Amino acid sequence: MKISNAPVSYQTHVRPAQVRDMIRHCTALQAAYDRLASATIQHPQYFLDVSAQPDWRVVAMQWPSQPEVTAFREAALNNHFVCANWKPFDQLQGEAYRSREALLQGRPLVPMEADFPWLRRFIHSVVTWERDKADPCPPTLRVAAANQGWTLVASALQQELKAFVSGDDPGTELGR
Repeated sequence: MKISNAPVSYQTHVRPAQVRDMIRHCTALQAAYDRLASATIQHPQYFLDVSAQPDWRVVAMQWPSQPEVTAFREAALNNHFVCANWKPFDQLQGEAYRSREALLQGRPLVPMEADFPWLRRFIHSVVTWERDKADPCPPTLRVAAANQGWTLVASALQQELKAFVSGDDPGTELGR
């Protein structure tokens, strides 16, 4: 994936079909996490243990090899959610653009007032962080583990899409 060659800027508009594709990939990424987490609980050693927790080390080791992870990164790049000229959240000022650590742990993942530019910058930040730094628990995994994180992002994107597509014109584009 060549983010450095991404020919988009924050002014590049996104078509509704591209947003739908990102919604599909966010949902698939969350499903991959749920599948991995439940597979570790279904191990025979946890049989009849209703309080069993997923084995996070196993999930983290298997996460990068999941096809949904690679497909998500490629879709983010192809659908204009990643740009070489953008800064990730931790390099921006303001409460809306929290640091990587604050964003990926503790507080609610997607703020109630998240608009399309925020969601686009969030996906850009997660993909950029994952590419820039080798982490035993990559950002895409940390978002998935954060209480259905990618499902929340997909829902917020769906709300923005619904708010935008009132005329159902397939040629229209979402703003920045």
